[in-house]
Amino acid sequence: PSMGFWQFWWHTLIFSGQRNPPMLVELMMFALALMMSVAWILNPHYWPYLALCASYVLGSVMLRWVQEAIAPSSRSRKAIASLLLLMALLFVSFCIAQIATMI
Repeated sequence: PSMGFWQFWWHTLIFSGQRNPPMLVELMMFALALMMSVAWILNPHYWPYLALCASYVLGSVMLRWVQEAIAPSSRSRKAIASLLLLMALLFVSFCIAQIATMI
């Protein structure tokens, strides 16, 4: 049963990559940013995790921004709101990191 579960997700990943490659790249960058942020929360004195998280978030935000600039979607308000939210989250993370180094 567990092999079928992983096979299903692998086929879903392959299919979504063939259908919409930029979305797959964006989702992978979000997943990596999430993993790096969790690693940084577990070990806050190791700042490269935060730097990697920030680079993945910025890359994903820029990818979405370019997509919206080239071909605006019907969800452009939601896309802009999510971009602003991600940038705010990135700023708050850096503020927390700065405060953590002062303590």
